[in-house]
Amino acid sequence: MKTELNAIQPKVVFRGSLFFASLYIFKVGLYLTGLIDFSLLLNLLGFTAVCLYFKHKYLNKLYRTIAVILTFALFYHDSYLPSVEQMIAQRNNLTDFSLGYIVEFIEGFINLKMIFAFILAIIILYFSSRFVRVITVTYVLIMATVVTPDDFFKNIIDNDDRIKVNENFIATKINKGLVEQRGNFTKTNLQRYLETFYEKESERKIDFPTHLRKNFKPFNIVVLQVNSMSNKDLYVHNAKEHAVLKRFDIYLSDFNSATTDKNEATLRLFDAVCGQKSRDELLKDNKNCSLFRALEKLGYSGQYLFDRKEDNLKVAKFLQEKTVFPQAKIETKEKPNQLLSTLNRIDVMYEYIEAQRLEHNNQMFSFLRTTLADNVRSETEYDLILKNFLLNLDKFVDYLSGLPNDTLFVLIPADGSALQGDRTQLKGVKEIPSHTLTNVTAMVKFISHKQRASAINVTSPTSYMGIAHLIKRAIDGNIFYEDNVMSNLALTEDLSQTSPVSENEQAVFLKFKDRFFYKGASEDWTQYTE
Repeated sequence: MKTELNAIQPKVVFRGSLFFASLYIFKVGLYLTGLIDFSLLLNLLGFTAVCLYFKHKYLNKLYRTIAVILTFALFYHDSYLPSVEQMIAQRNNLTDFSLGYIVEFIEGFINLKMIFAFILAIIILYFSSRFVRVITVTYVLIMATVVTPDDFFKNIIDNDDRIKVNENFIATKINKGLVEQRGNFTKTNLQRYLETFYEKESERKIDFPTHLRKNFKPFNIVVLQVNSMSNKDLYVHNAKEHAVLKRFDIYLSDFNSATTDKNEATLRLFDAVCGQKSRDELLKDNKNCSLFRALEKLGYSGQYLFDRKEDNLKVAKFLQEKTVFPQAKIETKEKPNQLLSTLNRIDVMYEYIEAQRLEHNNQMFSFLRTTLADNVRSETEYDLILKNFLLNLDKFVDYLSGLPNDTLFVLIPADGSALQGDRTQLKGVKEIPSHTLTNVTAMVKFISHKQRASAINVTSPTSYMGIAHLIKRAIDGNIFYEDNVMSNLALTEDLSQTSPVSENEQAVFLKFKDRFFYKGASEDWTQYTE
């Protein structure tokens, strides 16, 4: 009889778990604040699985172990953390981090408020379990995610903190010539959009003049590429209203640097006569697209200087193999840094000033490159470097203004510092060229004794081709000629636009209908959440 009773007893029992009920309610809360994604079907199955218990002791232990592992794997799946493949691809970068940085990263990554919220959820459920069925409440909350949008609470609590740089200037935004974004957010549509983008970009080219006007007034061109200074960096460090940033004439405030690799950013600038290329095409010989070659044909000489000594040999050689890049390096005097004293590198602005004191050229293209956040892990340290750079940039503009020769000065940030990180990409990592890393403000200033009209902010999406277009128009329009009346508005009218697509060795990133997506070398398209 006893054997018969045992035979009819259920082998599996369904009962709630206070810990896992709290965990899933906690996940719903994270979803509603926009901190994680939430797969309804998987979470329903996952919660059901952890509520099942086997009568057999050892079988139950094995099952519970597997269920717990899968529960936390599902938590990782729903989070915006990088995929396992991406983490493996970044292992070499992670091993380069110092112990101090790893400790700092863990402190920044572990949100103590969320831990306390989870503990509070357990306490509340413990006392309320006497009055309500915890399992039922948990199922109801999980099902409620179907009709409740993510960011539900976040949209109520948060204020609008969108980055706006120099918003008081006249703005132009005419979205002409951009690739049309059709269909829903499917992998096929995203891939088709990317292929169409590169196909259209391959057909674009700026035709520079073949000769100068007889009354052409020569001017120098100085391009300063600044690594680690995105729009987000300017916003976070309260630098967007700095006095020197208000001294420019043209602002391209939705400029896409298209990569987080500083060498590839330089290469894209020097290939700016043509449309944006895929990374594979970029690394081929593209001398026909060279901006400097177009300037050489008009009588310009060229010189360059990187702030890292080794770059002046290795990187310059790399660029000279891929495109037409200046051969002459600005000679340095190895004097102590006076403008960028916080950087233990060559001070490119100071060295340019010293070189100009020895000889005054009328048609010289000078490319300078400096970095603000290499090996910088502290936001406090970066803040000091950024503010110091802007002060010295102000002095540099003063110096250019005092030269007898007219100068077209272009400032192009190449990427962001990555010191904040986001929900998809770890702090200090730039493997995915995300919007916060590549969205920058390029600035142009016409330096002469003539005062120009009010500055203009171009808010349409632009990239390096827009810079080449402005330089071409400045030459075509004889911008520094005494009787020239070309306004900043005329210079920027119908300026070349480029859809925000970025790419580096690890990933491709794009914006599609106001959402961001990325994919690695062997991965499918995934939504990028900031």
